[in-house]
Amino acid sequence: MAQKGKIADPHAKREAAKYDNPIPSREIILEVLREASKPLNHSKLCKKLDLSDHEQVDALRKRLRAMERDGQVMYDRGGSDAAASRRQGRLDPAG
Repeated sequence: MAQKGKIADPHAKREAAKYDNPIPSREIILEVLREASKPLNHSKLCKKLDLSDHEQVDALRKRLRAMERDGQVMYDRGGSDAAASRRQGRLDPAG
């Protein structure tokens, strides 16, 4: 069972096997973005995912860029507001 306030990631074992300091899976990130009532900036997403370790915060930034590359997340023209692609969730990667 997940701790209070923590999101249970069914893919946590897969992530732990791939990374020394794992972060939530793409699936969980997209779930959080879909459930948000508006785009989330990077710090708000980190808070929702309970990430405070510098390595994990940086890893999330890199994962979001990879998700953008793969068409899962879209940033606005200014690069501050983002949304998961129309078939995914929403995100604002800035501060």
